[in-house]
Amino acid sequence: LDALMGAIDTYPRTPLGGLWHQKMYPDQMWLDGLYMGGPICAEYGMRYQKPEYLKLVADQVMMMLEKTRDKKTGLLYHAWDYRKAEPWADKTTGCSAEFWGRSIGWVPVAILTDLDFIQQEQYGYRELSEAVADLLKAICRYQSKSGMWYQVVNKIGEEGNWPETSCSCLFAAALFKAVRKGFLPERYLEQAVAGMNAVFDTAVQWNDEELLVENICIGTGVGDYTHYCNRPRSTNDLHGVGAFLLMCAEAQRAAEQGFKISF
Repeated sequence: LDALMGAIDTYPRTPLGGLWHQKMYPDQMWLDGLYMGGPICAEYGMRYQKPEYLKLVADQVMMMLEKTRDKKTGLLYHAWDYRKAEPWADKTTGCSAEFWGRSIGWVPVAILTDLDFIQQEQYGYRELSEAVADLLKAICRYQSKSGMWYQVVNKIGEEGNWPETSCSCLFAAALFKAVRKGFLPERYLEQAVAGMNAVFDTAVQWNDEELLVENICIGTGVGDYTHYCNRPRSTNDLHGVGAFLLMCAEAQRAAEQGFKISF
């Protein structure tokens, strides 16, 4: 663990202090990076009384949201380029062009995990709890009638777009946990349950004793609308299986805490 934190300490950062998504993407921050680095830093900081890591987590979340949030929709663009040099980067904002489902999905899951280790009186707690509630409320406005969320979240029904399993699982998981932890009113369980049941109805199959989770977007870089729509769909891709397990675990925890969950 100390070695991992040492890697965090020396990891490259933008001039504003934001952790790069990967070393091959200089000065870029991508949404899913919040899940890659945040929860382990938060738990380490709590367990070993190192508040500097809790501050790091909160600062990274707030910076990412500041740079990627769209004020009109409340959704988050997939990535941000400090240099505004990438082909996908807006020359004014540095943001990519689209709201890609799975990248957004990791954000509330990450923030809620961070908040498991940040106490109410500590730096960033209020900002993170308000941010995750606001983001999930925005996400709920883009749930389709089937209960699924789409690959490009805000373009339901447009040509080429399709209901995607991993983001639907992540959004449902986050809604279950946000209600259970008191960050959202109980009425949001209805949309969590709708999302979960839609996944089971449309994307989960059994082959003898093997569980198959279908319609999962494979690993994906940053691009335009056509790029996301044309990404291959996979069965049991770990991006989706992991999200599916998170959803099931959060539904179970909510049920065990006494919330009524209709499977």
